[in-house]
Amino acid sequence: MLSDTETMQYFEKKYDAQKWLYGIFKDYEKYGHSFWAVILKETGKFVGQVGILNPIVEGRQEKEIAYMLNKKSWRKGYASEATIACRDYGFGHFDFERLISMIVPENIPSIGVAKKVGMELERMAVVDRIECCIYSIEKSIEY
Repeated sequence: MLSDTETMQYFEKKYDAQKWLYGIFKDYEKYGHSFWAVILKETGKFVGQVGILNPIVEGRQEKEIAYMLNKKSWRKGYASEATIACRDYGFGHFDFERLISMIVPENIPSIGVAKKVGMELERMAVVDRIECCIYSIEKSIEY
């Protein structure tokens, strides 16, 4: 996935898979969460990853729902389903008060996923020299 040009089209740089996995394990050690694998129940096939990350955005520690699926799994509802599960887990299990997603403005499908989760555009921000939309959702009483 990390080496697929189309899957990675909205990322500024290429990622080394070993370093990517190392970062995930380090986040688990420090925060207790990071990316989870998205596995199809029917086939047991890995189709991507979704999780709650811990970026610093404009000097503030945030909790970000992030998702990346391989291109063969796009437009099948997997990202929305997994992202809703992350939202519910973040608010329910971790008791986070707020969650965000950082999305480059050109990534219309990911903006659609954020909206399906109940997120709204909060503001534009520059993160790691990349202009992105910050979508956010606050915890409600139901969690």
